[in-house]
Amino acid sequence: MGYIEEHMHSSVRPIMKRQIFVLLMLGATGSSYAGANGLDPELIDRYCNGIAMLSSTAMESHQLGVPLSQSLEIAHDRAKGTKAEKVARSIILKAYSTQRYSSEVNQERAISNFRDEMHLECFKDNS
Repeated sequence: MGYIEEHMHSSVRPIMKRQIFVLLMLGATGSSYAGANGLDPELIDRYCNGIAMLSSTAMESHQLGVPLSQSLEIAHDRAKGTKAEKVARSIILKAYSTQRYSSEVNQERAISNFRDEMHLECFKDNS
């Protein structure tokens, strides 16, 4: 196994664990959010923060070369049939439709830009 494969392999596990955690959190927050009467600013903040975390994780996975099928499978397995699965799938597909970069600086920039873009979009959609 070469350096890149070894590095990618060791980097992917924490990302996948984080993606699972964020999906579970998003599902829990989404349920509360969906059941709220009116737009509770605290629930919107928590929901949109979850969207930002998931967006960051999805883009990081893409930039590190995690296969799209693997990211989608995790979303499906952990949030099957829920609104969280639909939201996660949409974010993952959007992240993977962007360019991958080879330099760490550009990867980090892509991750932070995508996270902030999705975070802002969430607030705009829910305010």
